[in-house]
Amino acid sequence: RACGRRASRRRRQAGCGGAMAGARRAADVVIAGGGVVGSFAALWLRALGGATGPRVTVVERDPRFRAASSVLSCGGFRQQFSLLENIRLSMASLRFIKDDYAQLATIGADEDECNGPKRVGFAEEGYLFMAGTEQGAQVLRENNELQLSEGAHVALLEPHALAERFPFLHCDDIRLASLGTANEGWLDPYTLLMDARRKAAELGVTFMTGCVNGVQVDPQSRQVTAVTLESGEEIECGALVNAAGAWSGKLAELAGVALPVEPRLRHVFSIHSRAMEGAGSMFCPLTVDPSGVYFRREGRPGAGKFICGVSPAEDQDVTIDPGMSADDLAAELERRSAHEFFEDQVWPVLANRVPAFAELKVTGSWAGCYDFNTLDYNAVVGPHPEIKNLFFATGFSGHGLQMSVATGRAVAEHLLYSSYRSIDLTRFGFDRITRGERVLERNIV
Repeated sequence: RACGRRASRRRRQAGCGGAMAGARRAADVVIAGGGVVGSFAALWLRALGGATGPRVTVVERDPRFRAASSVLSCGGFRQQFSLLENIRLSMASLRFIKDDYAQLATIGADEDECNGPKRVGFAEEGYLFMAGTEQGAQVLRENNELQLSEGAHVALLEPHALAERFPFLHCDDIRLASLGTANEGWLDPYTLLMDARRKAAELGVTFMTGCVNGVQVDPQSRQVTAVTLESGEEIECGALVNAAGAWSGKLAELAGVALPVEPRLRHVFSIHSRAMEGAGSMFCPLTVDPSGVYFRREGRPGAGKFICGVSPAEDQDVTIDPGMSADDLAAELERRSAHEFFEDQVWPVLANRVPAFAELKVTGSWAGCYDFNTLDYNAVVGPHPEIKNLFFATGFSGHGLQMSVATGRAVAEHLLYSSYRSIDLTRFGFDRITRGERVLERNIV
């Protein structure tokens, strides 16, 4: 098949739908969690495994993704991290979207479906990090050196250059800023997720609706042998991948494993500013204030529409009950209001950083959950040191979407070849949790 050319309408059918009580299935690999990370892991297992590749079943409890972290995110992609692995994961994922998206095209796809940036609506407007202290400025300098060594397009801006480039910003209290000049921005996460799932299904992945509520671990071999679903159905498996995102800690408990990942509530607000309409705000990167408050353009350039938010302080953070059903969680996220949080924690910072935001209108908001790694805010990827066919791909703490393509490939490589081939993620392994060693990322939003 070549993109842009109509091909045969015949395609392999992958099983999809609800589980039947008492039924038994078997798979070489079961992936618990059908979000963007789990779907890419499934896709790469089939793509790299070829005709003799593993039988893969993905179990997702909420096929409409009403409360999925990636779908409810701001869709950001950036290179500006302080850890080598995070830089490489994000850069490789975006490189796939820009250069190799045709690999996601299904039979009969047209040219537009093969054009990744156009397909996912990639707005390549960058990220802008600002430091208000000399200590913060030094962190930006150190990060910049590492980012440039990896081929990232990032520029440091002194306050006068920052004010000249973005005249709508108040810069008097800024010491230094870092701007991604290429390969950073945001996209539509839902389209990326759906395209990955469709291609995975075409390659033979089975997608099931269900919730894993039991993990069978053989006490002698210390291997996962099967998972059970709430419906009573059992799936025998050769390996289990925990890609359950914010709910992965609860899933790990079923295998007797303590994983420090929990669902933390995050709000995103939609705002409109008449004063920011027009040419002055045509180009606006995802801007991160020294306080952590962020905002970016939303919709048509120059329309004065933005989205914004901030991660709350630790003593104000809210952990969602990981035992909630998919329906109850969706209802809970819909119900939660954060108007006081916006007025107290977000708006004052916005008005200080952008004087035009002193007058604005909140036009909407939504809530989602980070798969928050309470140890060090970084991903947990790879096999468990004792239950060696139990794999993890979770704990990204807000960065899962932008690292999903490359993480999915890395997990597939380790399952197929017992080692990483593209990006070495050994440092993100479960071993560090056992030892209590933190691998800290300094650029958290």
